[in-house]
Amino acid sequence: MAGSFYKVDYRKGRTMNMINAAESVLKAQMDELAFEINACVHSQDQPEILDRFFKALSKYERVASQFEILQKIKSQISSDSEDEKQDED
Repeated sequence: MAGSFYKVDYRKGRTMNMINAAESVLKAQMDELAFEINACVHSQDQPEILDRFFKALSKYERVASQFEILQKIKSQISSDSEDEKQDED
């Protein structure tokens, strides 16, 4: 990858293991926050529920954004790995 600021040995799979672990953590966080948002929607009579709802929504937005960025990184790593394999042939 031209202009890359890191060098990773893709053959060992360490990078993808880290990416997959991060992906799993972010998915779990999104599930937890979706549950919180749903609980807020169904508990509208509780005090300060709107505050809880917006906090959960804000956190969900941040985690979903991180997940989207992670997917782009994963795609780039896979693409770079395939390019290196073709160069070796």
